[in-house]
Amino acid sequence: MKKNKITKIVKYNLEKNLRNKWFIGLNILLLIGTIIILNFSTVKGILKTNNIISGDKQINIEVVDDTNIFYEELENSISNNENLDNVKIEKVKEVSYDENMPKDKVIIEVTESDENIINAKVISKDGINQKYYNIIESTLNETKLKLVILKYNITQKQLEKIKEDVSVERIMVGVDNSNSDTKQLAQTIVSYMTLIILMLILSKVAGDVSQEKVTKSIEYVLTSISAKEYLIAKILSISFTMIIQVVFSFIYFLISSSINSILNMMFVSDMVNANIDGFSLSNLGSFIDSTMIIYILVVFIFLVLTVFFMCIIQATLTSKTTNISEAGNTTTILIVINMALYFVSTVIITPLKETSIIFYILSCIPIISMYFVPAMIIIGQANIIQIIISTILLLLSIPVSLNICSKIFKNGVLDNNIKKKKEKDDENIDIKEKELVKVKKMELAKYGYVIGMSVIIYVAVQLILTYALSIFITPVHNAFNGRISIDILEMIVNIIIFAVSLLLPGLFVLSYVEKDEEEKIVKDKKLSGKEILKIAAMAAPIVFVVQIGLGYLLEKLGLDYDIVDKIDIYKNTSVVGNILFFIYISIMPAIFEEFYIRKAVVKFSKKYGNIFAVISSAILFAILHLNISQSLFAFIMGIILGIIALNTESIIPTGIIHFLNNGYSALIMIFENNNIAISVINVMYIVLCFVGLIILVMYCIKNKESLKNTFKNIKQISKEKRVSFKYIAIDYTFIVACILMLVMLILTQKTIELL
Repeated sequence: MKKNKITKIVKYNLEKNLRNKWFIGLNILLLIGTIIILNFSTVKGILKTNNIISGDKQINIEVVDDTNIFYEELENSISNNENLDNVKIEKVKEVSYDENMPKDKVIIEVTESDENIINAKVISKDGINQKYYNIIESTLNETKLKLVILKYNITQKQLEKIKEDVSVERIMVGVDNSNSDTKQLAQTIVSYMTLIILMLILSKVAGDVSQEKVTKSIEYVLTSISAKEYLIAKILSISFTMIIQVVFSFIYFLISSSINSILNMMFVSDMVNANIDGFSLSNLGSFIDSTMIIYILVVFIFLVLTVFFMCIIQATLTSKTTNISEAGNTTTILIVINMALYFVSTVIITPLKETSIIFYILSCIPIISMYFVPAMIIIGQANIIQIIISTILLLLSIPVSLNICSKIFKNGVLDNNIKKKKEKDDENIDIKEKELVKVKKMELAKYGYVIGMSVIIYVAVQLILTYALSIFITPVHNAFNGRISIDILEMIVNIIIFAVSLLLPGLFVLSYVEKDEEEKIVKDKKLSGKEILKIAAMAAPIVFVVQIGLGYLLEKLGLDYDIVDKIDIYKNTSVVGNILFFIYISIMPAIFEEFYIRKAVVKFSKKYGNIFAVISSAILFAILHLNISQSLFAFIMGIILGIIALNTESIIPTGIIHFLNNGYSALIMIFENNNIAISVINVMYIVLCFVGLIILVMYCIKNKESLKNTFKNIKQISKEKRVSFKYIAIDYTFIVACILMLVMLILTQKTIELL
């Protein structure tokens, strides 16, 4: 099987799906809708507080009270509710009303009744705002209870006892029914989400295959790869598209929540006293037990395998259809089957009764297993043999279905697409020219897509790993009887998150770097240790001057704060804590930030020009620091390191420079109370800068002519490369990434200012 061809097809289809106008339109609506929904109340409150918009209109309530209790209760309830200051209430003896009564008027008639204790009428011209109706309804109930107490001569406590439900404790020694309500709710939600995911993916498979049949593009593809490879590539590309859609939705929620926090920080003074110490990773471990962890893992594995298996079936069924309508019918059949399984799993499999043997047998069958096995696991009724058998059968179903269905798929596609060619030659040429223009634009916009997606991956992986790994902090701490502190475990988790969240987007960007023979030859050239040290030494005085200059500038701007002290990540001052802190601040950025920014982004951006590669990577490097104090320095450092990376074709020198810079800062913080150590570190840094300055001056004198030619070449940027830049900013993924980073930058900066 040709993995390279499958990868290319997946990447092409993925980019095509993400640039589809309907995908972009849907996501724009989702982004705007999420921002509006999550920020509507906040914005309304801010506008109302600042008298920009008027509050709710005054409402006049007239009460006819035969009980002599209701009016007083309602008046007290309204006066004690701060949100109901626009209500005017009046007790009257009688009222009259007709269809011409004012909209702001509400009439309430309350009379005693032997049968119902009290009878009540609420009269208005139109509907009543729910907040008003709720307080009227609750007051009526309170009035009824007081009348019951008076009428039957019982106490309030006795009445509450009468109203209480009978407490029944269910004990089933053969069934795990602890937290049964929570488990059943989790089972229902997960099964529902699984059903929704399947509906979306199956519909997408049917639509794509049907459309490609109409345009005959499948016939062309099947001439270069096998039907089996096509099915794999198609399913993977659609699945990845859905995953990206989920990630985008998560990012929209993050952007909207961050905007809400920013608005509160800017306009609500009480936020100054709010708790902004941050989320403690150790708190999550108490909410998720081992059963939930196993349940989540099994759901994920079974969902991935079942989706792949059902997509093969869906594509095969679609290949036998003749139009899009028929393709939709095949999707409906599979969805109905899944809906039936969803309802059976949520209704039949519960923690309150033992599952029969027939369901254990059915749970081993592919597709059914996706709903039944996780449902049994969460209530403690699954067994290891059942899980193993169902997993093996599900794994086997994929290669078996691929072998069987690929032949049916190919025959179905070719048999149903034998049509006469009616297009004229000039029309074919015109279509080809349009396709070439479209492909060229997509290629020029690829930079925005790749960099934007890498940023989204970076943020998403950080957040997902933060929540996922934090689950294990408390259990590990307890397993070692507290010998490993929470601070140490949190630092280890942060190191892992830092590495993975930079490694994955870096690998994603590198997957789009075209590897030609010239690059392979350059890659084989290695710098000697002497050359690397020489480059690092020459960079030291430049970095020193930048630090001094920016320090003065930031002080004038009021931004001369220490970000590490602000966010308080340096908590543990033990030997192990200091070592981990040094690794986190010095070694990890020197390896993984250099891999992502200088290895991946610079190399990918180089085809658009060296200047663009340096500046764009420096901007990204600056933005990733998410605060102005560090971002300004990071931008200039990014330019310096980008130039070095381009000229040396290596990230080893840039990694060493990065390590020396961050290492100096880390050591200063570790030994801040040791004056002797601080003096030694400063002397060593000054000596390094002095030696580097001498080497730099000698290098400039020796290479004066070549440096002049370099500066001349910088100005020579072709028109084609300048024109290509305009397509970068129109890629939807790039726009979402920019919004995300901008919002996070503002939120982080506002949080730092409040600390």
